Amino acid sequence: MAETGGALKVITRLKNELVVIEFSDEGPGIQNPERVFDPFYTTRPVGQGAGLGLSVCYGIIQEHKGKIVCQNRPEGGATFRVELPALTDRAASHSRSETSFPSSTVASTAATR
Repeated sequence: MAETGGALKVITRLKNELVVIEFSDEGPGIQNPERVFDPFYTTRPVGQGAGLGLSVCYGIIQEHKGKIVCQNRPEGGATFRVELPALTDRAASHSRSETSFPSSTVASTAATR
């Protein structure tokens, strides 16, 4: 059974034209961080995961012209960094004009997540 507890640090920032989100923990690190995005790769026993979660995340982020990387930290633990293109003023106004959801629907959807 995996250890429980510890800390997860989340950092967000704007770097050049990118939104950067970093998730870092204090755990033992990740075995084979270069393989974690491979479909069906898992370190769990049979029946405890198909190894698709991070592969799906990778695909979604790539479809949004972004990047996700994983690396072990020298002081211990691992960091996942997600980089996505920042929305420009022009793209933001275009995106808002295409949104057809009433605000009450959006609010109720967000509250159920």
